[in-house]
Amino acid sequence: MAGSPLTSFIGRRGAEGRFFEHVFFFGQDKELHELRYDGIWQDIDLTGKAGVRRPAGRSPLTGFWDTPVDPGSGSPSFEHVFYVDMDGNVCGLLQDGSGWRSISIPSQPPGAQWAAGSSLTSFFGGPSRRENVMYTGRDGHVHALWFDGRTWHANDLTELSGPAPPPLTVPVMSPLTSLWDPTSSNGDGGTQHVFYIGNDGHVRELGFDGTNWHSSDLNAAAQGSVRPAMSRTMVSPLTSFFGGTLRRENVLYLGKDEHVHELFSDGHAWRSGDLTQAAPDADAPGVMPTTPLTSYSWPEEGTEHVFFIGANGDLWELWFDGSWHSNNLTRAASHADVPALMPMTPLTSYSWPEEGTEHVFCIGGGGDLWEFWFDGSWHANNLTQAT
Repeated sequence: MAGSPLTSFIGRRGAEGRFFEHVFFFGQDKELHELRYDGIWQDIDLTGKAGVRRPAGRSPLTGFWDTPVDPGSGSPSFEHVFYVDMDGNVCGLLQDGSGWRSISIPSQPPGAQWAAGSSLTSFFGGPSRRENVMYTGRDGHVHALWFDGRTWHANDLTELSGPAPPPLTVPVMSPLTSLWDPTSSNGDGGTQHVFYIGNDGHVRELGFDGTNWHSSDLNAAAQGSVRPAMSRTMVSPLTSFFGGTLRRENVLYLGKDEHVHELFSDGHAWRSGDLTQAAPDADAPGVMPTTPLTSYSWPEEGTEHVFFIGANGDLWELWFDGSWHSNNLTRAASHADVPALMPMTPLTSYSWPEEGTEHVFCIGGGGDLWEFWFDGSWHANNLTQAT
């Protein structure tokens, strides 16, 4: 499992409305696995069977729960996970309650195939409440695959959004992150947003208003914002979410000053914030330069959360309830066996408002998958041993 990407989400299935937790990773057998929790954790091999595309060696992962318009109606809802196959095509699996099956996404043409080393990002929502997957192609453009309920379509978002610096590809590959803003009134259910670091070193946005794609330079729009960290061997991670106390769009990254920074929009203007500075902690060791980031909002509590790895190898949280605070989760979990985290371990997270819990997943120094979860206090659980 060491070196595997991670993705996770909470999902609700069937007329009885049962919730399941899902974490996806590539195992030592190089197959795609799901850890599913419905009272106990279970390890399920998703791609080690006939008829399913095998994952590429360095494939990223992304996924989501296909939320029905009315979650309490008993309408069908589906779970999706996407990865890259051995031919370089973005593909996926869908769980409809009767088992996992392949999604019929057409193969991409050579120039539009996934660029090795780049990420995948996805969300459910947007016009016609459709599935969306974005990635960087071999041509250096941001591409989208989207489903209208009947057919999968492909778009070159860099081309559609007009002249703008493309994603950074040399010497390192820009990450991607995305979100859907359901509150924007465009007559078709919100706006879509994908974010990346351009080859000019700025955080950039490609946004869809229901009619056209547009590009924006967010570092320029948020005057005085710090540029993302970048060197010949690494580039800042990105994470994003919609929500929070002002129902806003949020993008978070690691700045050149090795602080965690935020770019946020209230629908009118982009602003910036230095979260490390806003949440001073005398015991904070600083951010590990190779840290990933993961984040979510909890609208019911009016809080926002971003997680990173500290320079001491511990898992840290910055959280907002009107002001920013910091918290060492490795210490707060009080689990004697929690190891220092791997320097480039992936992070993935979600909140579960119905249960009043929060969940963060990572890979420990021994290569095991760990869960940190909050139900009023923080706990840690070795999921590799649990399954």
